[in-house]
Amino acid sequence: MSSIALSNTKEAWVRCDAQVVTLGRGAAVETLNWEHLQSVSIEAQVQGEERSLCWRLQGLGVRRCLIPFGLSGEAELLHHLQRLAGFDVLAVADALCGSAEGRFICWRRERVG
Repeated sequence: MSSIALSNTKEAWVRCDAQVVTLGRGAAVETLNWEHLQSVSIEAQVQGEERSLCWRLQGLGVRRCLIPFGLSGEAELLHHLQRLAGFDVLAVADALCGSAEGRFICWRRERVG
């Protein structure tokens, strides 16, 4: 998943089921399998006086999914994310309440071996 551009998100949406996260905008649709998910974070960027947040779902290798806050289906995404063992809801609160740029780590897959 290369990540759909973050600009012009009016037509963008996110959907989840037990197997995949699907991100779409217009005809462009990308998926990331939950079993390939390696980490979840929130990225905060500040441009001028505006602060934007997006979910960063990192898959295997360079596959990632950047999902801007406020997309249709985000509540469903959060519901699925909160079911990940060890998901840090305090990191979400820190990202929402803060005013700085940065990355807030919400979850990482445990390394085996």
